[in-house]
Amino acid sequence: MAASSACLFSPKDDAASMSIETRCNRSRKLLKIMSSYGKEFCLVFFVVAFTTYAALQTSPLKTKNPDPPTRFFSPHSLVTDYYRGNVQKAFDDMQDSDVTFTFYYAPWDAASMRSRSEFENTARYCSENVRTHQQYHYLNFFWR
Repeated sequence: MAASSACLFSPKDDAASMSIETRCNRSRKLLKIMSSYGKEFCLVFFVVAFTTYAALQTSPLKTKNPDPPTRFFSPHSLVTDYYRGNVQKAFDDMQDSDVTFTFYYAPWDAASMRSRSEFENTARYCSENVRTHQQYHYLNFFWR
């Protein structure tokens, strides 16, 4: 009878009290299970709420257009700089010479930046000491 009074039921006979005690035990078990998974339930609730909030946002994206490409070499350099990535023009120009040195670069790449002076020094050395028609191309491969 004590269990039934704790469940706030007042049974009238033993058969009814048995079913009320069973219901109270089930309710307690269910309450224990729900309280043990409370953290997980809160986490799932906040994830769903945050995802819904993020999906319903209609503000414009915070991106910017890429900066236009700039020359990697000076205009008076021996190296022809295809800084706008004009691959077809570079290939057409390559067919006009006996020897062609072509370097495909990425303007943000540190190795490409370090190799710039070496490539220009090689072009200067070869133009003074080698007697063939040669061209030096530096091609920005990451710009369309």
